[in-house]
Amino acid sequence: MATIARLPIGVVAALALYVQLAGAAGGPDAGAAGLRTGCDRSRPAVAYRPGGAALSPQPGRRPAPCLAVIPERTSESAMVAIAPSGRVFYAPLVQNDYPAPLDDRGPALVAASDDGGRRWQALDSGGTDHILDVPPWMARDPQTGRIWFASVLPPLCGAEVSWSDDDGRTWQTNPVVGCPGMGSMRILEGPAPAGGASPTGYRHVVYYCANLNDFEQSNMWCFRSLDGGHSFAFTGSFPDPPPRPGCATRHPARPGAVGPDGVLYFPVFMCGDLSVAISRDEGASWQLTPVAHTDVQDLYISSMAADQAGNVYLAWIAGTGGAAAGAGTGTGGPNPATEAILGAGIPSLSISRDHGATWSSPAAVGPPGVSDARHIAIAADAAGRVAISFLANGDNGPTLSGYLSETDNALAAEPVWWSAPLNDPATPLISTTDSETFGDRLFNFNDAFAPDGEAWAAFHCAKTSACSGQRIGVVGRLAPAPAPSAGPTSAAPGSVKAPCVDRRRFRFRLHHARGARVVRVTAFVNGRRVLVRRGHDITSLRLRRLPLGIFRVKIVSRQSTGALIVSRRTYRGCRKGRPTSRGRRRRHRR
Repeated sequence: MATIARLPIGVVAALALYVQLAGAAGGPDAGAAGLRTGCDRSRPAVAYRPGGAALSPQPGRRPAPCLAVIPERTSESAMVAIAPSGRVFYAPLVQNDYPAPLDDRGPALVAASDDGGRRWQALDSGGTDHILDVPPWMARDPQTGRIWFASVLPPLCGAEVSWSDDDGRTWQTNPVVGCPGMGSMRILEGPAPAGGASPTGYRHVVYYCANLNDFEQSNMWCFRSLDGGHSFAFTGSFPDPPPRPGCATRHPARPGAVGPDGVLYFPVFMCGDLSVAISRDEGASWQLTPVAHTDVQDLYISSMAADQAGNVYLAWIAGTGGAAAGAGTGTGGPNPATEAILGAGIPSLSISRDHGATWSSPAAVGPPGVSDARHIAIAADAAGRVAISFLANGDNGPTLSGYLSETDNALAAEPVWWSAPLNDPATPLISTTDSETFGDRLFNFNDAFAPDGEAWAAFHCAKTSACSGQRIGVVGRLAPAPAPSAGPTSAAPGSVKAPCVDRRRFRFRLHHARGARVVRVTAFVNGRRVLVRRGHDITSLRLRRLPLGIFRVKIVSRQSTGALIVSRRTYRGCRKGRPTSRGRRRRHRR
């Protein structure tokens, strides 16, 4: 004990939390009597089309909801990220002995699991100064692999921003970023846009964005870093439109997303008008593009995403009382009718296929039977590969479960979505009669794609029967149905052979020239681009949900020397076949 006492306080906290988490997570219950770590194939996901129409009949092989429990106190946000190694990250965990309602104040840490969520360890997370007067932000950039963890400073002006480039093993911290700046906080990053200032020392431009003041009308302030987060400067303008006479909206703009071309997309809601503010010059100026006139009940900091092909997605909770119901009413806050926070309704989605110039008509993308959704998050991966998460129920009762919905073809005329509550609705995560107060409410959360293309979502459980007297973290995913066994002995005599399942994964090893590294890889299936990855030394990739029957895969690997290696293969059935043409090398034309 004396030895531990001499360690730095951050190390002591991490060690103590590691022991507590490892001890609590030894079994499948992982510290919560009603929540079990693992997959529940008795509750398969439902396949449906926008508008809530379930497919009939349902596909024979359906994904199953899987849940992992983080048995430690959490706060008002829930964030998840996944590394190529399979390491899963969750934030925040809270370390204090304060009585409610101050028990959400921190210090806060990031936790990690290397075994799919059965056991968790606390990470240093940049020290013990991450205090949670406002819900923090954690995310991992899929291109650079950097993990960001940011929390508002105690004076409610600016944030402490920490980051890790080695999956949480070591951290760097910028102790003061973005004052003024307070709520609706998010860290964004992406490439420099055409004609924009180029970063040095780190490949992406980094942005910190937050409201000036949560309690009165204020603009969204964004600060830009061109050196990987070591220094920040105000971008020069605001994404918020000017105030309207008679409109009580205090915070029209929210942080959004950075497209693969470096363009910024921020959602804006003002008295019934839903728009997107777009900046093509790193926040120096903004253009407002209308999306719809609608009743938005919840539109927060995880409502926008851009896929690898540059399609942009905007998700929100739409009210059920008609267009712009209640818009402009109410002077208190947050009022869902004016602020688009904390309201209930139906998950909705609009898509731009032309870099924000035009937007599709809103589509209801919640599963059948869900009409009481609250809060929403969206993530995108390859072209058309989209996931949304939200809290909801199917009976308009006081309890809420954590739903994950996903699709491979959001760009299709009639896309097919899969959805399921990650927890069993019999053991709900949130009770609106008790858990919508400070600390216990789940104010914001995210979902994220793993490098293998699998979507994950984060929530917390607060003082329901599933986590009595506790407030603990949960993460989950929809696991593909297991592929049928191959070979003549896999089926009983006289049985019908099961069809090839389209949710399998294929792993491809990438070829590289001697002395070179693969720094970018693009995959095409039947001529359609399905994946783009960038990295320092990419050795393999995984493709999921490949077509049935015969299909063709082309993989283009860019080398660190500038050369290209192109590999083409044809596949038949459920297994990889021999390549019809070997990988060949050709010099990149400049």
